[in-house]
Amino acid sequence: MVMQRRSFVKGLAATPAMFLTPHSALANLNASVDDTVDIYLFGLFLMEFQGENLVLVTPKYEHHRFCIVYSDLGYEKMPEYINLWDRLLPGKKDRFCDENLKFPAKAIANNGYVLDPNNPNKHKHRCTMVLPKPSDITVQIQQDSTLFHPEPQSSIGKLIQKEAGKKLGSVTHLQYKSRTGKSSAFAYVVSHHPLSLHTVNGALRSARNPCGQGFDLKMHDIPKLTCGGMGVIECPDWSQLTGLLNFNTSDNKSPSNLCSFHVDVASCPQFGIHG
Repeated sequence: MVMQRRSFVKGLAATPAMFLTPHSALANLNASVDDTVDIYLFGLFLMEFQGENLVLVTPKYEHHRFCIVYSDLGYEKMPEYINLWDRLLPGKKDRFCDENLKFPAKAIANNGYVLDPNNPNKHKHRCTMVLPKPSDITVQIQQDSTLFHPEPQSSIGKLIQKEAGKKLGSVTHLQYKSRTGKSSAFAYVVSHHPLSLHTVNGALRSARNPCGQGFDLKMHDIPKLTCGGMGVIECPDWSQLTGLLNFNTSDNKSPSNLCSFHVDVASCPQFGIHG
């Protein structure tokens, strides 16, 4: 039996995977009941179309937790290399949507590469994913782009702002057709542990390993007035979030809300790198 997408995302909210994502913001998702495969990206991913491939890279960072959450709410640790060509039919979508945070490859081209799926160890990838082009790309948890607050000296931040429309989002949804004819839904999750401005900017620094020093994005401490930043309209109630067994820590603490951090929760979403 295929789990309804509403139930899937609601279930995700009961895991620590959602340190950056309140479940209420995902409650309006509909179900796929045919041969559609829905893949959700939570957290820091660098994305680039390379020929017929969509390459996704997560950098290594000590304050990130990496897992895959499935529609039956099972989960596993994210492996270091994933190739889904044998499971997914290629689509024709080869551009990121307007709501993705994106910048041109030429901004980091002086490093001699952009995302290198063939040498993940050299560039300190935590995970490398090679997927076909999707049939569609959309973004969930949209908020006004004016709430994206990079440091003024960040050239990547300026490029993202230049390309941004009225809305930006912090969860990318990739849609495919299955080679097996069976529908499925799962999420690749990179969650902060703990969440703070320090760990957000630390994660962004780690992205310089795959991208080079040209990736200079650094985020501002946002005013308390704007509270949860782009990812939430108001401070969510985190009291219902419980830890995945593998990710429990000795203190096992999670914040009651995001206000105390003053962190823009879209500081570590998915970055689309384009030609």
